[in-house]
Amino acid sequence: MGPTKKYPSRRLRAYAGPRSVLCEITFRDFYYDDQSSKIFSKLGTRMPSGQLFELDFYESILEKRPDHVGTLEALGHLYTELGEYEKGMIIDKRVVELKPHSPAAHYNLACSFSLLEIIGKALEELRRAVELGYDDWEHLERDDDLANLRADGRFDAFMNEVRVTETA
Repeated sequence: MGPTKKYPSRRLRAYAGPRSVLCEITFRDFYYDDQSSKIFSKLGTRMPSGQLFELDFYESILEKRPDHVGTLEALGHLYTELGEYEKGMIIDKRVVELKPHSPAAHYNLACSFSLLEIIGKALEELRRAVELGYDDWEHLERDDDLANLRADGRFDAFMNEVRVTETA
Protein backbone atom coordinates (compact mmCIF):
# COMPACT_ATOMS: atom_id res chain seq x y z
CA MET A 1 0.00 0.00 0.00
CA GLY A 2 0.92 3.63 -0.19
CA PRO A 3 2.43 5.80 2.48
CA THR A 4 0.33 6.57 5.56
CA LYS A 5 1.70 10.07 5.91
CA LYS A 6 -0.36 13.06 4.98
CA TYR A 7 1.91 13.64 1.99
CA PRO A 8 3.63 11.25 -0.42
CA SER A 9 6.96 9.72 0.49
CA ARG A 10 10.15 11.47 -0.55
CA ARG A 11 10.73 9.34 -3.64
CA LEU A 12 7.22 9.99 -4.99
CA ARG A 13 7.35 13.73 -4.45
CA ALA A 14 7.87 15.82 -7.52
CA TYR A 15 10.46 18.59 -7.52
CA ALA A 16 9.01 21.32 -5.35
CA GLY A 17 11.07 24.15 -6.74
CA PRO A 18 13.66 26.24 -5.00
CA ARG A 19 13.65 26.43 -1.24
CA SER A 20 12.20 29.52 0.34
CA VAL A 21 14.58 32.03 1.85
CA LEU A 22 12.40 31.88 4.95
CA CYS A 23 12.84 28.78 7.09
CA GLU A 24 14.08 26.50 4.33
CA ILE A 25 10.54 25.52 3.35
CA THR A 26 9.77 24.18 -0.10
CA PHE A 27 6.75 25.34 -1.99
CA ARG A 28 5.42 21.77 -1.85
CA ASP A 29 5.51 21.96 1.99
CA PHE A 30 3.05 24.84 1.87
CA TYR A 31 0.57 22.61 0.10
CA TYR A 32 0.71 19.76 2.60
CA ASP A 33 1.54 21.48 5.92
CA ASP A 34 0.73 24.75 7.63
CA GLN A 35 4.07 26.53 7.71
CA SER A 36 2.81 29.88 8.94
CA SER A 37 4.14 29.55 12.49
CA LYS A 38 7.68 29.00 11.20
CA ILE A 39 7.45 31.97 8.88
CA PHE A 40 5.83 34.29 11.43
CA SER A 41 8.46 33.46 14.02
CA LYS A 42 11.17 34.20 11.46
CA LEU A 43 9.56 37.49 10.42
CA GLY A 44 8.63 38.53 13.94
CA THR A 45 5.20 39.67 12.79
CA ARG A 46 1.74 38.21 12.25
CA MET A 47 1.05 39.40 8.72
CA PRO A 48 -1.96 37.62 7.21
CA SER A 49 -1.24 35.88 3.93
CA GLY A 50 -3.72 38.14 2.10
CA GLN A 51 -1.80 41.24 3.10
CA LEU A 52 1.48 39.59 2.14
CA PHE A 53 0.01 38.79 -1.27
CA GLU A 54 -1.27 42.36 -1.68
CA LEU A 55 2.09 43.79 -0.69
CA ASP A 56 3.93 41.69 -3.27
CA PHE A 57 1.28 42.43 -5.87
CA TYR A 58 1.35 46.22 -5.46
CA GLU A 59 5.13 46.37 -5.27
CA SER A 60 5.43 44.31 -8.48
CA ILE A 61 3.09 46.72 -10.27
CA LEU A 62 5.14 49.70 -9.09
CA GLU A 63 8.32 48.11 -10.48
CA LYS A 64 6.74 48.35 -13.93
CA ARG A 65 4.71 51.55 -13.44
CA PRO A 66 6.18 53.61 -10.59
CA ASP A 67 3.70 56.47 -11.10
CA HIS A 68 0.51 54.38 -11.03
CA VAL A 69 -1.52 56.47 -8.58
CA GLY A 70 -4.13 53.85 -7.69
CA THR A 71 -1.45 51.33 -6.78
CA LEU A 72 0.46 53.93 -4.79
CA GLU A 73 -2.68 54.82 -2.82
CA ALA A 74 -3.48 51.17 -2.10
CA LEU A 75 0.12 50.46 -1.07
CA GLY A 76 0.14 53.51 1.21
CA HIS A 77 -2.99 52.26 2.99
CA LEU A 78 -1.52 48.78 3.30
CA TYR A 79 1.74 50.07 4.78
CA THR A 80 -0.27 52.05 7.32
CA GLU A 81 -2.34 48.97 8.23
CA LEU A 82 0.88 47.02 8.77
CA GLY A 83 2.38 49.74 10.96
CA GLU A 84 5.00 50.75 8.38
CA TYR A 85 4.25 54.45 8.89
CA GLU A 86 7.48 55.79 7.37
CA LYS A 87 6.98 53.77 4.18
CA GLY A 88 3.37 54.94 4.10
CA MET A 89 4.49 58.56 4.43
CA ILE A 90 6.93 58.17 1.53
CA ILE A 91 4.15 56.74 -0.63
CA ASP A 92 1.70 59.48 0.44
CA LYS A 93 4.26 62.17 -0.44
CA ARG A 94 4.61 60.62 -3.88
CA VAL A 95 0.82 60.62 -4.36
CA VAL A 96 0.69 64.32 -3.38
CA GLU A 97 3.39 65.03 -5.99
CA LEU A 98 1.33 63.24 -8.64
CA LYS A 99 -2.05 64.66 -7.51
CA PRO A 100 -1.30 68.03 -5.90
CA HIS A 101 -4.94 69.19 -6.09
CA SER A 102 -6.43 66.10 -4.45
CA PRO A 103 -7.88 66.70 -0.98
CA ALA A 104 -7.75 62.95 -0.23
CA ALA A 105 -4.03 62.80 -1.04
CA HIS A 106 -3.27 65.67 1.36
CA TYR A 107 -5.55 64.13 4.01
CA ASN A 108 -3.71 60.79 3.79
CA LEU A 109 -0.36 62.57 4.07
CA ALA A 110 -1.68 64.40 7.16
CA CYS A 111 -2.58 61.01 8.64
CA SER A 112 0.92 59.69 7.95
CA PHE A 113 2.51 62.71 9.62
CA SER A 114 0.18 62.33 12.60
CA LEU A 115 1.04 58.65 13.00
CA LEU A 116 4.73 59.59 13.01
CA GLU A 117 3.99 62.37 15.54
CA ILE A 118 5.07 65.15 13.15
CA ILE A 119 2.18 67.30 14.28
CA GLY A 120 3.12 70.60 12.60
CA LYS A 121 3.31 69.01 9.14
CA ALA A 122 0.16 66.97 9.81
CA LEU A 123 -1.73 70.17 10.55
CA GLU A 124 -0.34 71.87 7.42
CA GLU A 125 -1.43 68.98 5.21
CA LEU A 126 -4.84 68.79 6.86
CA ARG A 127 -5.28 72.54 6.31
CA ARG A 128 -4.31 72.07 2.64
CA ALA A 129 -6.82 69.20 2.30
CA VAL A 130 -9.60 71.43 3.66
CA GLU A 131 -8.58 74.28 1.33
CA LEU A 132 -8.88 71.85 -1.59
CA GLY A 133 -12.37 70.77 -0.53
CA TYR A 134 -12.10 68.07 2.13
CA ASP A 135 -15.25 68.28 4.23
CA ASP A 136 -15.90 64.94 5.93
CA TRP A 137 -15.79 66.37 9.48
CA GLU A 138 -17.23 63.29 11.17
CA HIS A 139 -14.52 61.07 9.74
CA LEU A 140 -11.84 63.62 10.56
CA GLU A 141 -12.92 63.74 14.21
CA ARG A 142 -12.92 59.96 14.69
CA ASP A 143 -10.10 58.79 12.39
CA ASP A 144 -7.61 56.84 14.54
CA ASP A 145 -4.74 57.90 12.28
CA LEU A 146 -5.25 61.49 13.45
CA ALA A 147 -5.32 60.67 17.19
CA ASN A 148 -1.89 62.25 17.78
CA LEU A 149 -2.98 65.41 15.99
CA ARG A 150 -6.27 65.61 17.90
CA ALA A 151 -4.33 65.35 21.18
CA ASP A 152 -2.51 68.57 20.29
CA GLY A 153 -4.15 71.89 21.23
CA ARG A 154 -3.63 73.26 17.72
CA PHE A 155 -6.19 70.80 16.37
CA ASP A 156 -9.03 72.36 18.37
CA ALA A 157 -8.02 75.82 17.17
CA PHE A 158 -7.94 74.50 13.60
CA MET A 159 -11.40 72.93 13.92
CA ASN A 160 -12.83 76.15 15.37
CA GLU A 161 -11.32 78.11 12.49
CA VAL A 162 -12.76 75.66 9.94
CA ARG A 163 -16.22 75.76 11.49
CA VAL A 164 -16.22 79.58 11.44
CA THR A 165 -15.10 79.59 7.79
CA GLU A 166 -17.71 77.02 6.84
CA THR A 167 -20.62 78.92 8.39
CA ALA A 168 -19.55 82.21 6.83
